[in-house]
Amino acid sequence: MQPGPKNIIDVEYNDGTKSRFDLKAPSISRLYKFADLLANRDTFGIVALCTGQPDAMLDRLTPESFGALSVASWDRYLPEVVTLAKSDASLAMRVFPILNQIIGTFGALRGVDGAEKPDTAEQASQAS
Repeated sequence: MQPGPKNIIDVEYNDGTKSRFDLKAPSISRLYKFADLLANRDTFGIVALCTGQPDAMLDRLTPESFGALSVASWDRYLPEVVTLAKSDASLAMRVFPILNQIIGTFGALRGVDGAEKPDTAEQASQAS
């Protein structure tokens, strides 16, 4: 799959056919819906919102294509939600705790200080 413009994502269905999905522009109402879906940890709903595609179409995608749509949706909408949340306390209370959890999870996977975790017990003992 070749990357298209930032808002057009090339996808592949489980049957091998290919298509392109257009990410919808992040309007104010879509940003609030994105925040609600984020707070509910509903990745499928986020992709459906951002693409405007029905569930049946998304269900037919390969895992790689759905993953690409998920990443593109987050990349397109999250910065706008954060900007909006900076001026809306109720939105900030819904969004920022989830983002802190996500950042904490990725930090734990990479090591608290962002350094890569040792591959072996021997390397871990040498680091101490």
